[in-house]
Amino acid sequence: MHVIDLCERFFREYGADVIRGFEDCVSAGLVGNGSECFGYDDEISLDHDVGADFCLWVDDSAYSKVAPVLEERLLSLPDRYMGLERAARRTASGKRRGVFSCGEFYRSLIGYGTVPGTPAEWLKIPDYALAAASNGRVFTDGATDFTYMRNMIINGIPADVRTKKLSRAVIMAAQYGQYNYSRCIRHGEIGASRLALDGFCQNIAFSVYYLNRKHPPFYKWLFRGMRQLERGAGIAEELEKLLVTFDPTECAGAVERIAAHLLRLLTDGGYTCGSERYLESHAYRIAAKIRDRELSAMHIME
Repeated sequence: MHVIDLCERFFREYGADVIRGFEDCVSAGLVGNGSECFGYDDEISLDHDVGADFCLWVDDSAYSKVAPVLEERLLSLPDRYMGLERAARRTASGKRRGVFSCGEFYRSLIGYGTVPGTPAEWLKIPDYALAAASNGRVFTDGATDFTYMRNMIINGIPADVRTKKLSRAVIMAAQYGQYNYSRCIRHGEIGASRLALDGFCQNIAFSVYYLNRKHPPFYKWLFRGMRQLERGAGIAEELEKLLVTFDPTECAGAVERIAAHLLRLLTDGGYTCGSERYLESHAYRIAAKIRDRELSAMHIME
């Protein structure tokens, strides 16, 4: 059983009493930072910051009245559940569990307590933060502020923002892998060549997430999440093989095969056309689709 399943059981058994009388302004679930929120936890994950608990998100307008009551009720919950201790409310990275106003919760993750007002503001938010703000599971959904914000992060980000991110990832993949990797090898810069491959793999992975309209998570879960995507999941295995290959000729061949695989996905998605193998020209075709003036005026690598 994953921790998120145990936490939902914990809520079903005890949480209903905690939110009684406030069901119309409180949502509950497990969302945010931590492998358990992605459903990626295992035995190793239990060595820090993981436990039986849940988040309670209160509509901003009701928070000052409702939060003290919820905090008091949470004190009566057992310290252990199904062999797992209650999770620490605060960790080195900040507050993770307990009672939040909706604005406070999202501000702690993405830097905005309400929906960003412009595409440029959306673009400033790191992908891993958007992934953490939209992962997990909602056990009960009564806080309209929370629901609206979550739905916007999952489905409401402007299309131009995704297109801008995709064009940057594609051109960076071309720069790192198709252009600079072989040049580093010829220069005798072996360490730099590995950095080039790392950059290529990361940006190919980012591109696949964007094509699936998903937010790339923190790097250590990048391939785990990628293998679950609807389109391009097989590229994850190709990238992982490349990262443990050291023969320059094999690496250069793998870079071109992976680039061709991505190009097929881009073409099938209507983002580009043509058979040119070098991804940079396709990145510019993608960028040309951006309609927002502020985003279109940015450098393609910005």
